[in-house]
Amino acid sequence: MAKIVKFFNEQEKEQAELVEQLENLVEAAKAGNLKNVMFAGELSTGEVATGYCHLDLPERQYLSSHIQIDINFDVVRANIDQIIEFE
Repeated sequence: MAKIVKFFNEQEKEQAELVEQLENLVEAAKAGNLKNVMFAGELSTGEVATGYCHLDLPERQYLSSHIQIDINFDVVRANIDQIIEFE
């Protein structure tokens, strides 16, 4: 299974940080270090923009499952004390 590498610092809320992280992603693509990409982002209008490049249906499912695993890991990490005490 592939290792999850985070491009974004999910704690930072500043617009400048968002732009910097997107620029880092573009630089990775320019350097040939990004094979494909998918994204989802909430627009200021409340709409959600989604997109992908160089991905067929199974590859989109593969990447989206990694996002879900990453979320699940963060949920477990945030609640590890309660999980340990559950026994």
